[in-house]
Amino acid sequence: MNSHRSMPPAVETYFTSANKSRLEAFTSAFDKDALILDNHREIKGMEAIKSWCEAEILEPNVTFEIVDMDDINNTIVVFAKVDGD
Repeated sequence: MNSHRSMPPAVETYFTSANKSRLEAFTSAFDKDALILDNHREIKGMEAIKSWCEAEILEPNVTFEIVDMDDINNTIVVFAKVDGD
């Protein structure tokens, strides 16, 4: 991992809680009006994010192994190996 920058708490919460299948912790990483762009779809608002997380991350047991992280043009970019069912 890029040793020059630590992972922002919300980003760390996202990956840690997803790996532990903890829905409430996962959603705490997002603002109530958050927008997720996933495979050309927009997931907006907490209820939609909860449903998306359950169906797309928790149900198929998706896990992330962080490989690297960088700050590119003031945007946090995380590189991860993804696994699941």
